[in-house]
Amino acid sequence: MPRLPDDVAAVLGVVGPLWERLDRAGARARVVDAVRAEIAAVAGVVGGEQARRVAVERLMRRLARQGGPVAVADPVGWLLGRGLPRRPGCGDVRCDDGARMDTGEDCPVCAEQREDRRAERRRIAAAVDADLADVDRAARRPVFEARVRDAAMLRVKREHVRRVQAAQELAARTAAVELARAEQAAAERALAEAACADCGAAGCGGLCGVCGDRRAADAALREAAVLAAVVRADGVLEEVGEVAPAEEARLRADADQAVADAAAQGAPEEALVLLARMTAEHALADGRRDALAVLGRSPAADAEAEAACAAARRGRRGRRGVPVDAGVVEAEARRRCAERLLVAAVAPYMSSAGGGSGADVYACGAARVRAGMRARLGRAV
Repeated sequence: MPRLPDDVAAVLGVVGPLWERLDRAGARARVVDAVRAEIAAVAGVVGGEQARRVAVERLMRRLARQGGPVAVADPVGWLLGRGLPRRPGCGDVRCDDGARMDTGEDCPVCAEQREDRRAERRRIAAAVDADLADVDRAARRPVFEARVRDAAMLRVKREHVRRVQAAQELAARTAAVELARAEQAAAERALAEAACADCGAAGCGGLCGVCGDRRAADAALREAAVLAAVVRADGVLEEVGEVAPAEEARLRADADQAVADAAAQGAPEEALVLLARMTAEHALADGRRDALAVLGRSPAADAEAEAACAAARRGRRGRRGVPVDAGVVEAEARRRCAERLLVAAVAPYMSSAGGGSGADVYACGAARVRAGMRARLGRAV
């Protein structure tokens, strides 16, 4: 007899006598596939660690109810039709044979349904007694049983309608998901086939790598120019718009010179564009570092650091009772203030970059800064 596969050995091992009676390879393969499918289905409900335990307990329980292996005439039919499949007593996906697969306890939904049926029988009995008060109990019994059967048939019909509706809703949701996936796939294919918006190269997904690097380099240079202007203006944000054009010209000249030197050595276009991007991003990193240092020494940072240190001196200890280091508190307060000021300094100019170029961008950004200052002064008054 072939050895049981490792992944189903624990489950089929409890019905070893039945497995030994499977003398055809096709029958064994069907049973193994069914066990794997059932383990996967149970794992989706109770998790992978408990799935095999549930399957083992199910087979043991049902084989015992059957009367043991000797009472099974058709091992394949019994395993596929009675031993392995989940038999829910209610609509709860965790229910199997009236018990919860995850806890092993009696299914509360099944218990509630049993109580509902008992209550229904009591109501039917009371109605029969009222309708046939003059008839003896023996004559009322067939009427009672008939009404109970009618109620059961009605319940079955309602459950059938509910399941049909649920299946239709599931089919509709599945179709909607498939349609959405198909539309998304079509959109992705269309995007992948789209020409580059800048150079017109075909099949670039709307933007080729070279043009993407050009855009990234341009954006990085603009932001680096604003940061350099913050440093040049010594943190006075109202003056950034006046200084930024000159800083951008300087940074672009440096980047152009680096690209020209590489071109003179025979570098291809892709490498030149990538070099321009790397140069711009390096300038951006340097500008951010220098701007944070300047803004960390600004009057606003001084005030925030002083307030934080005063609060630390009053508290003396942190949340966990650890003594507060005034130097750390001051440095952290200056860092937070500098980062906040940096965002406020850059945002007006970068949000204007899409609609113009050169000095127009910085003029628009400076106007935003002045408008913000006037608004704050107005609120203060």
